[in-house]
Amino acid sequence: MAQREELIEEYMKLTYRFDLVKDPDGNNYMARYPELPGCVATGDTIESTIRNAGYALRKWLNTSLEEGKEVPLPKTSIYRFEKV
Repeated sequence: MAQREELIEEYMKLTYRFDLVKDPDGNNYMARYPELPGCVATGDTIESTIRNAGYALRKWLNTSLEEGKEVPLPKTSIYRFEKV
């Protein structure tokens, strides 16, 4: 368990790209990590969405490692904000 937590901390130091998208009606935002399938977060503000994206990343890493799945290293460190 401690070893997995240490590994998660190492992955958390890496810069994974995420896309930040505002929903069409303008009420919420969504962050998604394209390199990490299923790793998404939402929020009412940009700030809360970014914070929630960090929580989602940690949870995604924990679940993947727990299930013995390979965690890809980040390919890029570009952030993009897009209004849909």
